[in-house]
Amino acid sequence: MKLLLSPYKLAEDFLLLEAVEMMKTNKGPQLLSHEPSAHFLRKEFPSMPKEARDALSFFSKAELLSTKAQIDKNAKATGGDYTYRRQTLLRKAYDELLNLKPYLGLCQWMHRIKLDAGRFQTGPCSFSSFRPILSFEVTKEGDLFSLICYVELNAGKYLLSDFTRNEFLLQSKNEYFLLTWRDYQLLEWLTQQQLPASAETFQQNILGRIQSDYSVDTGKLIQAERIEVKPRFQVLLSEISNNFLVLTPQWNYDGFIAEGPFTNEFEITRAGHSYVVVRDNNEESPLRDFLLGLHPNFQKQLNGYYYLSFADAQKKQWFAKTYHQLLDREIDVVGMDMLSHFRYSSEKIQTKMEILEQLDSHLVIGMEVSFGKERVPLNELQKMLWAGQKAVLLKDGSLGLITDEWLDQYGQLMKHGKPDKNTIRVGSWIALNGEIDSSQKVVQKEWWAKWNRWRTEEHVALFPLPDSVQVESLRPYQQKGYEWLRLLSAANAGGCLADDMGLGKTLQTICYLASRLEENPLTTHLVVCPSSLLYNWHQELKRFAPSLRIKVYHGPQRDRAELKNPEGHILITSYGTLRSDIEEIKQVVFDSIIADESHNVKNPSSLTARALYELTARSRFALSGTPIMNNTFDLYGQFSFMLPGMFGSREFFKREYADPIDRYAEPEKIKALQKLTAPFILRRTKEQVATDLPEKNRIDTLV
Repeated sequence: MKLLLSPYKLAEDFLLLEAVEMMKTNKGPQLLSHEPSAHFLRKEFPSMPKEARDALSFFSKAELLSTKAQIDKNAKATGGDYTYRRQTLLRKAYDELLNLKPYLGLCQWMHRIKLDAGRFQTGPCSFSSFRPILSFEVTKEGDLFSLICYVELNAGKYLLSDFTRNEFLLQSKNEYFLLTWRDYQLLEWLTQQQLPASAETFQQNILGRIQSDYSVDTGKLIQAERIEVKPRFQVLLSEISNNFLVLTPQWNYDGFIAEGPFTNEFEITRAGHSYVVVRDNNEESPLRDFLLGLHPNFQKQLNGYYYLSFADAQKKQWFAKTYHQLLDREIDVVGMDMLSHFRYSSEKIQTKMEILEQLDSHLVIGMEVSFGKERVPLNELQKMLWAGQKAVLLKDGSLGLITDEWLDQYGQLMKHGKPDKNTIRVGSWIALNGEIDSSQKVVQKEWWAKWNRWRTEEHVALFPLPDSVQVESLRPYQQKGYEWLRLLSAANAGGCLADDMGLGKTLQTICYLASRLEENPLTTHLVVCPSSLLYNWHQELKRFAPSLRIKVYHGPQRDRAELKNPEGHILITSYGTLRSDIEEIKQVVFDSIIADESHNVKNPSSLTARALYELTARSRFALSGTPIMNNTFDLYGQFSFMLPGMFGSREFFKREYADPIDRYAEPEKIKALQKLTAPFILRRTKEQVATDLPEKNRIDTLV
């Protein structure tokens, strides 16, 4: 009695295995097949281990039907579709074959394979004990990239295309190899990708998926980005042997961590992109020298890290003093929340908070964070949060644990504010996220009532259109955008109207500007845009709000004297003129500034962005159909205009959000940034507002 493998059945009815015996008949030798039922296997294979018989019996019709019925029942309860049901059954078949693998050599094997024209071939086969390992090579043709997949077996390397693959089974001649489930899933995923692909798509979508788990030979076809910056110092705390505290010096090169013996550079891959990090020994040495001087024992330790017994670390409060010295020198302390044998405080974190001063753009908040009777310095707490830590050192040497619940409530305030002793200064925008305002009532009840109605009631107009606007009505989504602008302005905040091109950002903004001038006719407003759009703005203002007073401040004939008495006007100027005349323009106090095509200021170091930041205004709004063009850092420059100080320094924003999101796609950081920016970005696509558009979708008629 032998076992027959039919690998093509994995794509059909899953009757992958059966028992066969050779029978002599008048027509010659014939194979007589038997279902691998539990009863049959016990009778015909009495010496086979029970585990092997149980795995084989799964492939009998009765067992498969029973398993299918259970999977269908579960899928019906959870909404699983055909693909889900098939994958679940396939995984079950794989698991049973994996259970059978240790016993494959105990049986004689045959296989039946499909040929062309519906013919089959049957013959002897075997299963290999070697595990196939996948590796890849990048190829390039023109500007497009693709992959070659290899299978490494017993020190040999072969093309995957030389094998026949049936789901997770690889076949070479009469020998079979079992892929890991992860390898099978990857190969299935790769068959669904559009290859070859452009460099950007290939690196982000393909390499980003496989390089962390598989060997990939890029052949220098993927150009590595060189990182040449000054490092930020940090010290990693860890434990060894449950008795020693270890301090490892590390150097943070723009998000890439170097440690250990010095090398001139090192190469690293993140999310499909290759980077060469250039190290600087002169810049790194001060951290080593500082650590060497912290304890006499360190002079004898030359392994790239420094260690002390727990007893020595706590003697004369050495660890507590070192901790404060590191923070005072702006050296990040990481790993403290992972220490398991340094004791944690039994006291829970407690917080008292009170608004001490409320300005148009800022709040000064009295804040006290404590563990029991010990108050934690706010500047030290902020540094630990910036370093990604969830514990602070208390005076008794224990660690105070910062809970996730505390971070949800106060994390944004602590990370984005400016602490000074027992107070913290933060932009009043933070109230719109709800956590502070729920207890401190920064924004009036009437405003919150309108904001909640705006968010929840689709077809209720909160504000009428200004009398000066010559349109009968706005489309529903345009009315919502106009109201959003008014609500943020009423809260002394700003934002980015990021609707698709052609959905009427200009018209919504004109309605907002007209409403501000209706409330206070002596206010002055500024529209900054590319020079190519200057007269488009002028025409649309004349078309929809002809009674408003408009000045186009641009061109060689512009009169700087017009800036001396601009009250009651909407000034329109270009980014280039703003740069040239910033000294004169910044003397004007504006009620509202509108930055059209705001991606022009996504680089916060550009002269254009810096000029825009110098202006004074009550409310600032950006208009852009593409607020993010290349990476998350594009938001920093624009938010620095809309809500100055919201994201702190560019280094903080890169460390806290841009690098974790763009390089590592960290879901927690994505969620935190979305929560932070949600009230201040309004984006609608044409697909989302399709029911509001004219039948022929004449977007040329939309402003």
